[in-house]
Amino acid sequence: MKIKLLLILFFVMALKSWSQKTTVALLPFEKVASFPAESDAIYEKVKQAFIATNRFEIVDRKNFEKINSEKELQKTENFLNSDIVAQANAKGAEQLVTGRVIYVNYTKHATESSFYYDCNISFSLDVLDVETGQVIYSATLKPEDSFLNSVLKSSLGANSTPAKAFDNSLIRMQKYIDAFIENYFPIHTQILEIVETKKEEAKEVLLNVGTQTGTQKNDKYSVIEITTYDAGGKSIKREVEIGELKVIDVQGAEISSAKVSKGGEAILEKFQSNAKLLCKSKI
Repeated sequence: MKIKLLLILFFVMALKSWSQKTTVALLPFEKVASFPAESDAIYEKVKQAFIATNRFEIVDRKNFEKINSEKELQKTENFLNSDIVAQANAKGAEQLVTGRVIYVNYTKHATESSFYYDCNISFSLDVLDVETGQVIYSATLKPEDSFLNSVLKSSLGANSTPAKAFDNSLIRMQKYIDAFIENYFPIHTQILEIVETKKEEAKEVLLNVGTQTGTQKNDKYSVIEITTYDAGGKSIKREVEIGELKVIDVQGAEISSAKVSKGGEAILEKFQSNAKLLCKSKI
């Protein structure tokens, strides 16, 4: 019993050590029966996109099943505090990302002197709440390619086989996946200090982000003013973008300097008046 307790406490503490990153459970996609290899490749592309941000702890299928096993064990054993169980469940997977390949279509085109292939892909990405199983965000992604670009790549031999056409579709897919991650999992942070002003405008600020959240030079942030209203007994929140920032120097785990690229006057005025400001990462 003591060994079992220590093992579960070790698991909980390991999850707690991830607290500086968002923990996402990422499950393999539902496969198109005719194209199982392509379905796996698309899943790996999505997984690597999450990993590349350096902002997530990815819980794969095996670890997610382990969390569920621990959850069932905790229901039957009385030696673990329920608050710790709830924390472990939340840290293990508050949200689950899964997807479904809708189609993978190959088309062969013939020209006077050669031929080339097009590969059209469509897939969905869903974010589910683990407790309820409900989809809380969904997007359908479909990388596009122009006819002229396809012909150009064909002339260079890039789309000379179905496999090469699929690989090129995977490359085009990157920006769509990145946009999905940015839209649903943006970094939220705050301005710590305005370090440079000129003519009543903010020119440079310090942000509470750094290597810990995968921040890099040239990352962009929107500066948003949040105003809350009480209307009919309900609290209504209004968000208005007042400016933009661009990271110029990552100075540590939790701090970076950023140049004000837009809205310097409004940022300075709102910051000095203690308005509620939120900085949100953007592509």
